[in-house]
Amino acid sequence: MSYNEKEKMVRRAVKQHFVEWAYVEVDEWQLVLGDKFSAEVERVVHARDAQVKVFEGYFGSFDAANLRAALGEQEVEGFGLRETEIEDLRKKARNALAPYNRFTLTALGARPDDVADYKTWSLRDSYNAPELTWLSIGLEPSDDLEGGSGRLGSKSNRIDPFVAKERQKRLEIIYCSKKLGIHYNSSRRASAQDAWEWIKSIDLRTPSGFRTMLETSGRRVAEFNSNGSLSTPPLKKEDAKIDPRAVRSISKLIAAMAKDGYGWNHKDLRSPIPGELESLCDQLGVPVSRETILKYMRMGATFFPGETD
Repeated sequence: MSYNEKEKMVRRAVKQHFVEWAYVEVDEWQLVLGDKFSAEVERVVHARDAQVKVFEGYFGSFDAANLRAALGEQEVEGFGLRETEIEDLRKKARNALAPYNRFTLTALGARPDDVADYKTWSLRDSYNAPELTWLSIGLEPSDDLEGGSGRLGSKSNRIDPFVAKERQKRLEIIYCSKKLGIHYNSSRRASAQDAWEWIKSIDLRTPSGFRTMLETSGRRVAEFNSNGSLSTPPLKKEDAKIDPRAVRSISKLIAAMAKDGYGWNHKDLRSPIPGELESLCDQLGVPVSRETILKYMRMGATFFPGETD
């Protein structure tokens, strides 16, 4: 077994026996709930990373057969003792992480259904106040979230005070906006065009996906309002010289290499692979940003069998 093969197996074992989000990189724009919340997430990440090293050291001492047994791929005589050791490690590690909660896990990519689906929301032509509030934080609007956000004394969600405070602050901003025209307790919906103009006019911290969502929907609605039809926006001058076929081919190549060489799962909401490739490029003296790498990985993944554009 090569070093790279063993390293991949060790990482899989850590995720399987510790936490699935063992290697997820924290995106500072994932959830916007204030500095105290960010500090809380950093605490959990620090504790998690310390435990990951313990698990890596443990599984790193395994030979190939025992590693496969840990992954459930092979039976090894006497592995029962190892299973007892793994269970003890798991209990100690999770105790070291505690306490953590729904929103901390969401920020770490462990609850993907709670993260705002900006791509789908960008298809909307209008938004109401609760939708704009939750989406501007980075959370997927839901009845459960809206109904529980005000439980400041809730023991089941220790971080509810952060959520309730941020929700109320953003609602006040939205209700006071003349551009949006949404009044207190009003069911009125602001057009995507107005919402896009609104977010450009204020300095409100939001996930980058929120602004992209409003720009996409806002431009579409504005164009429809101007001529009743939609068209593809023109290429930027510097992009006009690029052959689209070459871009597609390169993106396919990047996605295929990330999938086959690094174990990238294109359906994962969060992945450490773009960061690893960014570091590799830096080491080779050909720097490429993580965002650019991720962009072309995702573009290429749309051509995988069974995927649609």
